[in-house]
Amino acid sequence: MQIRHPLPPRPVPQPAPGPVPQPAPQPYPSTQQQGGAPYQQQAPAAQQQPLGYGGNSGSTEPNWSALAEQHEAQAKRKKLLLIAAGVVALCLVVGGGVFAVAKSGGHHPAAGPTGSSAPVASSAGPSASGTASATAGSSGGAGATPLTAGAVLSAKTITVGGALYTRKATDSTPHCGEGVNAALGALLAAHHCSRLLRATYVSGHTAVTVGIAVVSDPLEAQATNNGATGELVPLTGPGIPGFCPTGVTCALTHADYSRYVYFTLAGPTNVARGKADAVSAAAGKGFAAYAAGAVQKLAGSNG
Repeated sequence: MQIRHPLPPRPVPQPAPGPVPQPAPQPYPSTQQQGGAPYQQQAPAAQQQPLGYGGNSGSTEPNWSALAEQHEAQAKRKKLLLIAAGVVALCLVVGGGVFAVAKSGGHHPAAGPTGSSAPVASSAGPSASGTASATAGSSGGAGATPLTAGAVLSAKTITVGGALYTRKATDSTPHCGEGVNAALGALLAAHHCSRLLRATYVSGHTAVTVGIAVVSDPLEAQATNNGATGELVPLTGPGIPGFCPTGVTCALTHADYSRYVYFTLAGPTNVARGKADAVSAAAGKGFAAYAAGAVQKLAGSNG
């Protein structure tokens, strides 16, 4: 008797391995904003290139044209700022100068000498500036030291036009009418003259009297100068020949500065007409410049 053994089970066919399925991409999660509208997250922006570099992707070469234009624009901007600053500074300087002139009280000098006729003064005594400062309060105030011609017109000698003039006499008085003729005396009285200083200088056959009248303020001084009429009386004394007598026309000048009016009277000592004498005319202009310097020192010391 034959024994049959059972057959082994047949293998069940398995399906071939395939790709593993991936989950579908999900959108960026939305966030609810106030008001109900969802906010969508944005993808990062593309990286921009710095200014001045070329437009090709990945290029690091500078854009020289753009850099040149940028530099030129900056240079123009800087130049305009410098020009504007200069204009502002100039306006401030000019404005300050105009204000200073307006505040000075006025300076209306007569025509001064030119070239070699400019006066050169020398003094063996104290300087005009130092002595005048000590007597600056002369024309007013109790206890003030009166101004003197010797202190204000302190030069002992002056050179004008190559000629050396020596001071021969000085005079100071609170009675202004005593040192001028009647016409000028009335004008000085009308404008409150408080003191008259005179000095006479002589060189050879030419003599000059310089006079300084002190009035109350710059407006009075300007009015006196603008309406000037008449003349100084020649200051005479030892060593001074007669000059510019009554009836003889001599070279005259007049001008004002601050509250001072200054005059000159110049002529030859031989009684000729000084107005027609070139040396006398030049001497008068030279001493007018000398007197202008003296009154400027007075104005400075008086404040």
